[in-house]
Amino acid sequence: MIKDKQRRESSLDDDDYLNKLNWQYLVMANKDFVVYVGTDGVVHYDTSVAYDRRKPKCPEAHNEILNEAAVKEIMPSGDFDESVKLQFRIMIGEAMARTLDGDYDIARKTLDRANNFISTRYNERARLWYLTGCGAVSLCVLFTGCIFWLHRSSLLPFLSEGVFMVLMASASGCLGALLSILLRMGKAELDIASGKMLHYAEGGFKILTGCISGVLAALVVKTGIILPFISKSAEANWSIMLMAFVAGASEKWAPSIIASISAVDKTKEPSATDKKKEQSSVSAG
Repeated sequence: MIKDKQRRESSLDDDDYLNKLNWQYLVMANKDFVVYVGTDGVVHYDTSVAYDRRKPKCPEAHNEILNEAAVKEIMPSGDFDESVKLQFRIMIGEAMARTLDGDYDIARKTLDRANNFISTRYNERARLWYLTGCGAVSLCVLFTGCIFWLHRSSLLPFLSEGVFMVLMASASGCLGALLSILLRMGKAELDIASGKMLHYAEGGFKILTGCISGVLAALVVKTGIILPFISKSAEANWSIMLMAFVAGASEKWAPSIIASISAVDKTKEPSATDKKKEQSSVSAG
């Protein structure tokens, strides 16, 4: 935000004065002040000498709103289109014009609308980055899975059935994770201040987590640790792929599976009482 220093005694809304200004959007102009968005993309304002001699209706509110407007004006980064930046700075200019006019309530409401507008654009951009990371990794995994599936007849002689099942479970888990992300996209809390690369990485690792969860689910079902009846059914492979899909879509399944494996391991370990009995039998013998 820049204050021009023309120091004009006359009105600021005459054509000769306005034509000299390098503006791309004129927000408001009257005999006391002028507010516009310059060709440099910055909000400018100027006040007449007569206006400067008068004190604002409420100096505290006046200065507070102008300072807040100056801070908000620098918010849009280079990631936004020029049209978005212009719309936002026009709102900032409107708030400044209302402040200079002494209408502080309307000025605050206009600043709030400007803040909501740019926050929505921030969320849209962060969501795009996040989905780009998810989509790129998903595309690689699913493309690889499709290649293996279409050429399964020629690949199975070189790969064991277990390895092929793990690859397909990974693709199923990826698909489940992608569906889960798309269904919850509007509820995700994203912060554009974290940067583009972090959103790419977070989205990609979210899909990889789904792949790992799918493989883990397929292994524990195949080995009969959980749902042992599935591995014995006629459609075991399809059922296992379905379990992998569900595991990829659910963030709670992987911890539950790991807890189930830990529980099985604990039941196999001899208790302290059993160890004492074994030691007693050895001593008696």
